[in-house]
Parts: sequence; C-alpha cells; structure tokens
Amino acid sequence: MKKLEKMTLLEKPQDEKKVNPIKLKINYLGGKEVIVADNLSFGYTDEMLFENLSFKIYRGDRVFITGPNGCGKTTLLKILTGSLEGYKGKFKIGSNIDFAYYSQDMSDLNMDNTIFDELYDNFDNVTPVEIRNSLAAFGFKGDDVFRKIGVLSGGEKARVQLLKTIYKNASLLILDEPTNHLDIYTREVLEDALLEFEGTILCVSHDRFFVSKIATSFIEMGRKEEAGKTLDKDDSAKLAYLKAKEERARQRRNKTQKERLEKEMQETHEKVKVLEEKLHSATDYEEIQKLYNDCEDLNKYLRQIEDEYLLLLEDEL
Repeated sequence: MKKLEKMTLLEKPQDEKKVNPIKLKINYLGGKEVIVADNLSFGYTDEMLFENLSFKIYRGDRVFITGPNGCGKTTLLKILTGSLEGYKGKFKIGSNIDFAYYSQDMSDLNMDNTIFDELYDNFDNVTPVEIRNSLAAFGFKGDDVFRKIGVLSGGEKARVQLLKTIYKNASLLILDEPTNHLDIYTREVLEDALLEFEGTILCVSHDRFFVSKIATSFIEMGRKEEAGKTLDKDDSAKLAYLKAKEERARQRRNKTQKERLEKEMQETHEKVKVLEEKLHSATDYEEIQKLYNDCEDLNKYLRQIEDEYLLLLEDEL
C-alpha cells in the first residue's frame, strides 16, 4: 500500500470485463400475440399434472412458469414446442414467430464435432471471433474450444447447447433451467443478454436470483389438490407426501449450492492471498497495477459469492 500511495494509479478502463457481452439477434419479430393457450390439460391414467390452463403471451414478455415440483412445468414446455402429444385443449404460436427451445437432453449435439465446429458449422450468421468470445463467456477458453463434444461433461454439453439455442436468432426463446450449469460471471452475461433481448422469453427456472432479475410476468401452475378442493384422507396423505418430497428436493438443491459456493469461496480466498503476497513483494509499476486490479476483481467476485451464500442460509431459517 505504501508503494501504491506514491504512484498515480490509472483508472480502470470502463470496457474492461471478465468476459465479452453476448448480443442476441433476431431474424424477424413476428406478430404481437406470441402464444395463446386455451384449456390445456395433460396427465396420465391415474393422475392429471395440470388442467384447464389458459394464458396469452405477448411480444416482449419475459414469462416464467412457477409451481411446485411435479406440477408439469417442463411438460408444458414440451407441449408448446411440439415435443409431446396426448394433451387436451389447444394452443397457437403466433404469426411469423420462430422459436428456439433449450432443454437439457442435448439430443441435437454432434458428439464428433469440436465445441468450436459445433457452432461454426451450424450458424452462418456468427463470425469466428464472436464464437470465441461467446465460448469464453461460457467458460471455454484457449484450446478448450477444440475439445470434442463427446468427451465433455454433462454441464459442459449443456452450456454448448445453450449457446446453440441463442444463435438460432429466434424471436421466442423457450428455456428450461438455463442457469443450471453456469457460474456467477457466465450467468451475469446471460442475464445481460436476455435483458437486452427484444423478443419474447418463456422460461422455467428454480434460480430465484435469475427469476427476480429477468421476469416481467408469471404463469402459475399448481396441482389440482391445491386449488380449493376438499381433501379426503387419501388426498391429504398424498398432498403431505408431495409437499415433503418437494421440501427434500429444495434442501438437496440448497445443500449442493452451498457446497459449491463454499468451495468457490475457499479457492477465491486462496487466490486473493497469493495475489496479496505477490503485490507486497512486487517492484515493477505495471506488475503492481495488474496485481492490484486482479485482486480487486477477485474481491468483488468473493463478495458476490458471499452474498449468495448468505441468502441460502437465510432461506433455511
């Protein structure tokens, strides 16, 4: 600090970021009414997931589907994208509306392609530089982009699939848990891109930070047992079981998130410590400036992790 006090520190450039932003393009916006659903119902022989669901989604809406686990949120997305039949009721996709659907089955990935080629071969509208920048934003840097899809982890494949969805230039994005495999920085890149997106978004997400930042409206789904029906003994027992199951799932998600954040906090603390030791012994001005900036970035990232961790602790109270 004494060395720094004797120097005139340069202001950090405003455009210096950890990752480059992603711009979501649209080929054409289409009509004002994007989705109109009328009395949609779906279920199996012994149980209905949802009944008589009606809603309208308009151009520019960012709609999130909410409801307890098992109420049919992902099922609804599959119906609207034509991936699932056997439903009752009807729905209509608006005039000239082109949609892109992100699910986590990764069924359209070519396992023999490299990460870079999977994007470059499928999209003529994206330059190699844009691809490299986007892949860097999603955690694929340097030679990582030349790894084969087939050797990637499930989370890495999901990130590639999410980028493929983004690059389809659709006016309607239908997203199922898009932040599941993203770190904080990458999630912020996606959030910023979606906030600037001029089209329409329909999304399922359990990430309440993501939902609170993006959503403009909601479709609320719930089991029919919760909709004012008088419950008999068997129904009450079933509902209690479902609620307990949902609570156990929530606790497992929180536990997994806490463990991930604890690990990130520990690793980031160690990185900060190493940088501070280097900064203490550095004598070159440019090196000191770089170490100082890196240390500031890591401390900012650490505060974000700590805030997220504290919110998870509060959620357990």
